[in-house]
Amino acid sequence: MFELIFPQYLFIWRSDDPDDDLGEYFAEILEHLKTPLLHSMEAFLLPDSHDRIRSFREALRSGPGLMVKRDRAKELDFWEWEISRVKDLSAHKVYREKIGLADRSRWLTGWDTRGRKQLAPSLWPELFDCWNMRRLDMIDCFAASASKSSYELQFFSAHTDNSNI
Repeated sequence: MFELIFPQYLFIWRSDDPDDDLGEYFAEILEHLKTPLLHSMEAFLLPDSHDRIRSFREALRSGPGLMVKRDRAKELDFWEWEISRVKDLSAHKVYREKIGLADRSRWLTGWDTRGRKQLAPSLWPELFDCWNMRRLDMIDCFAASASKSSYELQFFSAHTDNSNI
């Protein structure tokens, strides 16, 4: 059943010519298969006023969502290994170093200890309240990496302080 939902393909290549470069062939195939999109990504996103979005956000603001938020507010500092004992903290620090992001730069989420955050309202604060510091740090890192490599995330600059990227 899993393979019907997520098909996987195996591509095997063997050539007698040592100068054959599979990467060039693969890039050429992908270039040939390119087709223009009929609709933008935004065309598939529901507006904030849609009933499904509204009810999901209301669920995050009540009951289980509040319980998770209270639990997240008890978390200690993710960056202090002696306190948090997060095993992959070194991987976070190495990744931040590779993309040139300061250790405590939280330019998108503004997360801090005890569940404090400084978010733009358009970023669904009730959803971010359910995420732990590790996930919030990953969001900051990946958003910074993407914004440095492309111009797709420029709209964040209107809502957040990204001067410390």
